[in-house]
Amino acid sequence: MQTTTPRFDQSARPARRLLGVALLAVATLLLAAPAFGQCVAPPSLLYAWWPMSPTNVWTTDEVIAENDAILNNGPVPVSGLVGDAMSFDGVNEYLSVPDCDYFDLGTGDFTLLAWVRTNAATGSVLAKRTRSGANYRGYLLQVNGGRPLLQMADPANNWQNFPGSSLPRVDDGAWHLVAASVDRDSTTGGRLHVDAGAPHVFNPTGRQGDLSTTSELRIGRSAAEAPFQISQLYFDGEIDEVMVVRRAMSTAEIQAIFNAGADGLCRRLAPALQLCHGPSDQ
Repeated sequence: MQTTTPRFDQSARPARRLLGVALLAVATLLLAAPAFGQCVAPPSLLYAWWPMSPTNVWTTDEVIAENDAILNNGPVPVSGLVGDAMSFDGVNEYLSVPDCDYFDLGTGDFTLLAWVRTNAATGSVLAKRTRSGANYRGYLLQVNGGRPLLQMADPANNWQNFPGSSLPRVDDGAWHLVAASVDRDSTTGGRLHVDAGAPHVFNPTGRQGDLSTTSELRIGRSAAEAPFQISQLYFDGEIDEVMVVRRAMSTAEIQAIFNAGADGLCRRLAPALQLCHGPSDQ
Protein backbone atom coordinates (compact mmCIF):
# COMPACT_ATOMS: atom_id res chain seq x y z
CA MET A 1 0.00 0.00 0.00
CA GLN A 2 1.41 3.35 -1.00
CA THR A 3 1.39 6.14 1.54
CA THR A 4 1.55 9.81 0.81
CA THR A 5 2.97 12.63 2.85
CA PRO A 6 0.47 15.44 3.53
CA ARG A 7 1.26 18.59 1.64
CA PHE A 8 0.96 21.96 3.34
CA ASP A 9 0.63 25.33 1.79
CA GLN A 10 4.08 26.78 2.40
CA SER A 11 2.77 30.31 1.96
CA ALA A 12 0.60 29.91 5.08
CA ARG A 13 3.54 29.20 7.39
CA PRO A 14 4.36 32.83 8.27
CA ALA A 15 0.72 33.55 9.16
CA ARG A 16 0.49 30.44 11.32
CA ARG A 17 3.73 31.33 13.03
CA LEU A 18 2.48 34.84 13.82
CA LEU A 19 -0.82 33.46 15.11
CA GLY A 20 1.02 31.02 17.36
CA VAL A 21 3.23 33.76 18.76
CA ALA A 22 0.19 35.95 19.42
CA LEU A 23 -1.70 33.17 21.23
CA LEU A 24 1.35 32.39 23.34
CA ALA A 25 1.70 36.04 24.27
CA VAL A 26 -1.96 36.29 25.31
CA ALA A 27 -1.72 33.11 27.41
CA THR A 28 1.41 34.41 29.11
CA LEU A 29 -0.27 37.71 29.98
CA LEU A 30 -3.34 35.96 31.37
CA LEU A 31 -1.25 33.68 33.57
CA ALA A 32 0.92 36.53 34.82
CA ALA A 33 -1.88 39.06 35.42
CA PRO A 34 -2.90 39.71 39.03
CA ALA A 35 -6.45 38.84 40.07
CA PHE A 36 -7.35 42.50 40.71
CA GLY A 37 -10.60 43.66 39.16
CA GLN A 38 -12.35 40.28 39.29
CA CYS A 39 -15.37 39.84 41.51
CA VAL A 40 -14.80 37.61 44.53
CA ALA A 41 -17.12 35.02 46.02
CA PRO A 42 -19.15 36.31 48.98
CA PRO A 43 -17.66 35.22 52.31
CA SER A 44 -19.25 32.32 54.13
CA LEU A 45 -21.75 33.27 56.85
CA LEU A 46 -22.59 36.54 55.09
CA TYR A 47 -25.87 37.41 56.79
CA ALA A 48 -26.50 40.90 55.40
CA TRP A 49 -25.29 42.79 52.34
CA TRP A 50 -26.49 46.22 51.25
CA PRO A 51 -24.95 47.09 47.83
CA MET A 52 -26.61 50.53 48.09
CA SER A 53 -28.65 50.02 44.94
CA PRO A 54 -31.94 51.88 45.46
CA THR A 55 -35.05 49.74 45.01
CA ASN A 56 -37.25 52.83 44.77
CA VAL A 57 -37.40 56.31 46.32
CA TRP A 58 -38.01 54.81 49.78
CA THR A 59 -35.64 51.84 50.11
CA THR A 60 -32.31 50.35 49.03
CA ASP A 61 -32.10 46.60 48.60
CA GLU A 62 -30.47 43.98 50.80
CA VAL A 63 -29.31 40.91 48.88
CA ILE A 64 -29.24 38.05 51.38
CA ALA A 65 -32.68 38.09 53.01
CA GLU A 66 -34.47 41.17 51.61
CA ASN A 67 -33.87 43.25 54.73
CA ASP A 68 -34.13 46.41 52.66
CA ALA A 69 -32.95 49.67 54.21
CA ILE A 70 -35.36 52.61 54.53
CA LEU A 71 -34.16 56.05 53.39
CA ASN A 72 -34.61 58.69 56.10
CA ASN A 73 -34.53 62.45 55.40
CA GLY A 74 -33.35 62.13 51.82
CA PRO A 75 -29.95 60.44 51.37
CA VAL A 76 -29.13 60.52 47.67
CA PRO A 77 -28.07 57.62 45.40
CA VAL A 78 -24.80 58.42 43.61
CA SER A 79 -22.22 56.60 41.54
CA GLY A 80 -20.21 54.48 43.97
CA LEU A 81 -17.12 52.35 43.96
CA VAL A 82 -19.16 49.21 43.14
CA GLY A 83 -22.17 50.35 41.14
CA ASP A 84 -24.29 52.73 43.20
CA ALA A 85 -23.55 54.21 46.62
CA MET A 86 -25.55 56.33 49.04
CA SER A 87 -24.57 59.92 49.85
CA PHE A 88 -25.29 61.36 53.32
CA ASP A 89 -25.25 65.02 54.37
CA GLY A 90 -23.82 64.54 57.88
CA VAL A 91 -26.79 66.40 59.38
CA ASN A 92 -29.84 64.11 59.52
CA GLU A 93 -29.76 61.64 56.61
CA TYR A 94 -29.41 57.92 57.25
CA LEU A 95 -30.75 54.43 56.43
CA SER A 96 -32.65 52.26 58.89
CA VAL A 97 -33.30 48.52 58.84
CA PRO A 98 -35.89 46.90 61.15
CA ASP A 99 -34.49 44.61 63.83
CA CYS A 100 -33.58 41.11 62.65
CA ASP A 101 -31.73 38.18 64.22
CA TYR A 102 -29.39 38.01 61.24
CA PHE A 103 -27.46 41.09 62.36
CA ASP A 104 -27.86 40.57 66.09
CA LEU A 105 -24.35 39.35 66.82
CA GLY A 106 -25.01 37.68 70.18
CA THR A 107 -21.83 36.29 71.72
CA GLY A 108 -20.34 35.13 68.44
CA ASP A 109 -17.47 36.26 66.22
CA PHE A 110 -18.22 38.74 63.46
CA THR A 111 -16.93 41.02 60.71
CA LEU A 112 -18.35 44.40 59.64
CA LEU A 113 -17.29 45.90 56.29
CA ALA A 114 -18.09 48.96 54.19
CA TRP A 115 -16.56 51.15 51.51
CA VAL A 116 -16.55 54.81 52.57
CA ARG A 117 -15.59 58.14 51.02
CA THR A 118 -15.48 61.22 53.24
CA ASN A 119 -13.63 64.39 54.11
CA ALA A 120 -15.03 64.38 57.65
CA ALA A 121 -12.87 63.18 60.55
CA THR A 122 -15.82 61.67 62.44
CA GLY A 123 -19.03 59.94 61.44
CA SER A 124 -20.95 56.73 62.11
CA VAL A 125 -20.94 54.09 59.37
CA LEU A 126 -22.95 51.21 60.86
CA ALA A 127 -24.65 50.85 64.24
CA LYS A 128 -27.03 48.58 66.09
CA ARG A 129 -27.19 49.54 69.73
CA THR A 130 -29.49 50.72 72.50
CA ARG A 131 -29.10 52.76 75.64
CA SER A 132 -30.77 52.38 79.02
CA GLY A 133 -29.68 55.14 81.35
CA ALA A 134 -25.90 55.11 81.27
CA ASN A 135 -25.74 51.56 79.94
CA TYR A 136 -25.24 50.66 76.28
CA ARG A 137 -25.65 47.41 74.38
CA GLY A 138 -24.76 46.56 70.81
CA TYR A 139 -22.08 47.57 68.31
CA LEU A 140 -20.92 50.55 66.28
CA LEU A 141 -18.46 50.98 63.38
CA GLN A 142 -17.39 54.58 63.04
CA VAL A 143 -14.80 56.88 61.53
CA ASN A 144 -13.30 58.65 64.52
CA GLY A 145 -10.34 61.01 64.29
CA GLY A 146 -10.07 60.05 60.63
CA ARG A 147 -9.57 56.33 61.40
CA PRO A 148 -11.90 53.36 61.94
CA LEU A 149 -13.21 52.72 65.42
CA LEU A 150 -15.25 49.77 66.69
CA GLN A 151 -17.43 49.98 69.79
CA MET A 152 -18.82 46.89 71.54
CA ALA A 153 -21.19 47.07 74.50
CA ASP A 154 -22.50 44.13 76.49
CA PRO A 155 -24.83 44.04 79.52
CA ALA A 156 -22.14 43.12 82.05
CA ASN A 157 -19.43 45.56 81.01
CA ASN A 158 -21.15 48.44 79.18
CA TRP A 159 -19.27 49.92 76.21
CA GLN A 160 -15.65 49.93 75.13
CA ASN A 161 -14.10 51.70 72.15
CA PHE A 162 -11.40 50.04 70.06
CA PRO A 163 -9.76 52.75 67.90
CA GLY A 164 -7.56 51.90 64.95
CA SER A 165 -4.84 54.29 66.05
CA SER A 166 -2.10 52.70 63.92
CA LEU A 167 -4.10 52.77 60.68
CA PRO A 168 -3.92 55.36 57.89
CA ARG A 169 -6.58 58.06 57.84
CA VAL A 170 -9.60 57.67 55.58
CA ASP A 171 -10.89 61.28 55.63
CA ASP A 172 -9.11 62.26 52.41
CA GLY A 173 -12.02 62.21 49.95
CA ALA A 174 -10.97 58.89 48.39
CA TRP A 175 -12.71 55.52 48.56
CA HIS A 176 -11.48 53.24 51.35
CA LEU A 177 -12.52 49.82 52.57
CA VAL A 178 -12.97 49.81 56.35
CA ALA A 179 -13.53 46.59 58.26
CA ALA A 180 -13.65 45.23 61.80
CA SER A 181 -13.01 41.50 62.24
CA VAL A 182 -13.44 40.07 65.74
CA ASP A 183 -12.58 36.65 67.18
CA ARG A 184 -14.01 37.43 70.58
CA ASP A 185 -12.20 34.92 72.80
CA SER A 186 -8.71 35.59 71.44
CA THR A 187 -6.49 38.25 72.99
CA THR A 188 -5.26 39.12 69.49
CA GLY A 189 -8.60 38.43 67.82
CA GLY A 190 -9.65 42.01 67.14
CA ARG A 191 -8.53 43.49 63.82
CA LEU A 192 -9.39 46.82 62.25
CA HIS A 193 -8.58 47.25 58.57
CA VAL A 194 -8.15 50.04 56.05
CA ASP A 195 -7.90 48.85 52.44
CA ALA A 196 -5.33 46.04 51.97
CA GLY A 197 -2.82 47.26 54.54
CA ALA A 198 -1.69 45.58 57.73
CA PRO A 199 -4.49 45.49 60.34
CA HIS A 200 -4.56 47.21 63.71
CA VAL A 201 -4.73 44.36 66.24
CA PHE A 202 -6.54 44.70 69.58
CA ASN A 203 -7.75 42.53 72.46
CA PRO A 204 -11.57 42.16 72.40
CA THR A 205 -11.88 39.66 75.26
CA GLY A 206 -13.19 42.24 77.73
CA ARG A 207 -16.47 42.34 75.78
CA GLN A 208 -17.55 38.72 75.33
CA GLY A 209 -21.15 39.27 76.45
CA ASP A 210 -24.28 39.36 74.30
CA LEU A 211 -24.31 42.24 71.81
CA SER A 212 -27.88 41.60 70.66
CA THR A 213 -30.46 44.38 70.88
CA THR A 214 -34.02 44.99 69.73
CA SER A 215 -33.06 48.26 68.05
CA GLU A 216 -33.06 48.92 64.34
CA LEU A 217 -29.79 48.78 62.42
CA ARG A 218 -28.63 52.14 61.08
CA ILE A 219 -26.30 53.01 58.21
CA GLY A 220 -24.88 56.53 58.25
CA ARG A 221 -26.05 57.24 61.78
CA SER A 222 -25.52 56.07 65.33
CA ALA A 223 -28.06 56.33 68.13
CA ALA A 224 -29.44 59.85 68.73
CA GLU A 225 -28.28 60.30 72.28
CA ALA A 226 -26.62 63.06 74.29
CA PRO A 227 -23.84 63.94 74.79
CA PHE A 228 -22.81 63.05 71.23
CA GLN A 229 -22.45 65.83 68.67
CA ILE A 230 -24.13 65.72 65.27
CA SER A 231 -20.77 65.03 63.61
CA GLN A 232 -20.38 61.92 65.76
CA LEU A 233 -23.90 60.66 65.09
CA TYR A 234 -24.18 61.14 61.32
CA PHE A 235 -21.92 60.32 58.37
CA ASP A 236 -20.94 63.06 55.92
CA GLY A 237 -19.96 61.42 52.64
CA GLU A 238 -20.70 58.25 50.65
CA ILE A 239 -21.10 54.66 51.84
CA ASP A 240 -21.12 51.57 49.62
CA GLU A 241 -21.22 47.76 49.98
CA VAL A 242 -22.14 47.36 53.67
CA MET A 243 -21.78 43.79 54.96
CA VAL A 244 -22.35 41.85 58.19
CA VAL A 245 -20.57 38.49 58.42
CA ARG A 246 -21.16 36.16 61.37
CA ARG A 247 -17.55 35.04 61.77
CA ALA A 248 -14.09 36.62 61.96
CA MET A 249 -12.80 37.01 58.41
CA SER A 250 -9.09 36.65 57.78
CA THR A 251 -6.87 39.50 56.63
CA ALA A 252 -6.43 37.73 53.28
CA GLU A 253 -10.19 37.58 52.74
CA ILE A 254 -10.59 41.28 53.44
CA GLN A 255 -7.67 42.10 51.17
CA ALA A 256 -9.33 40.07 48.40
CA ILE A 257 -12.46 42.24 48.65
CA PHE A 258 -10.31 45.35 48.43
CA ASN A 259 -8.41 43.97 45.43
CA ALA A 260 -11.67 43.21 43.61
CA GLY A 261 -12.24 46.96 43.52
CA ALA A 262 -15.18 48.05 41.39
CA ASP A 263 -16.15 44.44 40.64
CA GLY A 264 -16.89 43.75 44.32
CA LEU A 265 -18.57 40.53 45.38
CA CYS A 266 -20.02 38.13 42.81
CA ARG A 267 -23.71 38.75 43.31
CA ARG A 268 -24.72 35.60 41.44
CA LEU A 269 -22.98 33.56 44.17
CA ALA A 270 -24.68 35.31 47.10
CA PRO A 271 -26.44 32.99 49.56
CA ALA A 272 -30.17 33.35 50.08
CA LEU A 273 -31.58 33.19 53.61
CA GLN A 274 -35.18 32.92 54.71
CA LEU A 275 -36.89 36.22 55.31
CA CYS A 276 -36.51 37.62 58.80
CA HIS A 277 -40.00 37.11 60.16
CA GLY A 278 -39.83 39.32 63.20
CA PRO A 279 -37.71 41.18 65.75
CA SER A 280 -35.00 39.53 67.73
CA ASP A 281 -36.21 37.58 70.74
CA GLN A 282 -33.07 38.34 72.74
